[in-house]
Amino acid sequence: MPTNSLKILAVTSEIPWPLNSGGHLRSFYLLREISKSASLRLVVPADPSQDENVRALIEQGINVIPVPGCVRKRHTEAWKILKSIVRRESYVFYRRHYWKQVAAEIRKQIELERPDLVYFDHLDSFTYRKEIGDLPFVVDMHNVYSAISQRLANETRNPLKKAYLHHETQLIQKAEEQVAKSARSVFAVSDIEREHFRSLGATFASTIPNGVNCEQYKNNKEKPNTNSREILFVGDLSWAPNISAALFLANEVIPKVRQHSNDATLTIVGRNPVPEIQTLNNLEGVTVIPNAPEILSHYHRASVLAVPLQSGGGTRLKILEAFAASLPVVSTPVGCEGLEVVDGEHLIVSKHDEFADSLSKFVSENCLNRLQTFNALNLVEKTYDWSSVGEKLVSVLHDTPKNAP
Repeated sequence: MPTNSLKILAVTSEIPWPLNSGGHLRSFYLLREISKSASLRLVVPADPSQDENVRALIEQGINVIPVPGCVRKRHTEAWKILKSIVRRESYVFYRRHYWKQVAAEIRKQIELERPDLVYFDHLDSFTYRKEIGDLPFVVDMHNVYSAISQRLANETRNPLKKAYLHHETQLIQKAEEQVAKSARSVFAVSDIEREHFRSLGATFASTIPNGVNCEQYKNNKEKPNTNSREILFVGDLSWAPNISAALFLANEVIPKVRQHSNDATLTIVGRNPVPEIQTLNNLEGVTVIPNAPEILSHYHRASVLAVPLQSGGGTRLKILEAFAASLPVVSTPVGCEGLEVVDGEHLIVSKHDEFADSLSKFVSENCLNRLQTFNALNLVEKTYDWSSVGEKLVSVLHDTPKNAP
């Protein structure tokens, strides 16, 4: 690496390994791409039990500075909650991710070698803003969390939960506005979200989309099972929007689909399923696979990926993975929000209240549209491969220090 390469100090709230969530995937691949052309140091809380994960990142070329001692305890979390109330900050999405040990390490790293730029990964890393003084910084936002919180508030019928989520939304919006107005540059995963941050006051905002490792799918090129009647849902099964989507598929969609195709099945794959998801195994035609060690075989075995999301943010990594695996996709408009896709050309877009009918027709007629899957594969290889996404990010980062504060 050239001695005059850009020096970047990155901060994230958790080790982005293993690659078992959308957040981990985005953080890992972008940090790895940055590390190829810049001198990057990653400060991250990590206890000794995560040593193997730290080594995995180092082997991938990321210079990790793990910070031990960041263990959640009742009295420390109570103190964070109190601080969040006093400061009018979100606890769940923001303040709970602050650790004094990480703050001290950030100051130490700056003293050891002053970076050209600080890279805050996720909104929650922005909680360390005061530790970096007048250094220029950028923020990769991953999601518009205020939009997620607002959608969840609109969906819930519990009045206390609704009031709490509305309040959280206001606090998150405040933090997002602070990011927009103070960051040298803001990165969003879609043009829609980029314009949102510009509306909050961001002078420089760029779209850095989510991606997929297309090479991984080329090296595991099995043809999807065209005779299958298996509907697949993939996602973090502790995340509220995914929980709602999985319950909807199991309780409302698959029974209707099986009226037309009695051999149709639903497979739900994801990490950390909450109890109400685990009990879905008791339903006829439904299988829940928790914490699967790999996902490729599930894409190859299924007939279609179902994405019936009604809330969420960012762009859907699982849709991109399905495209790379040549697996057809049926999604709600929210489910594919932010992706440069066209209904009927790359996937099928269905309203939530028509989702069961759309899937039922797809499964019963086995309507694998080969042109559609070809178009989807071509799109993901040209636009969403992590290498091309990373090149765009690196180019923006090299220009960022020149931007006016």
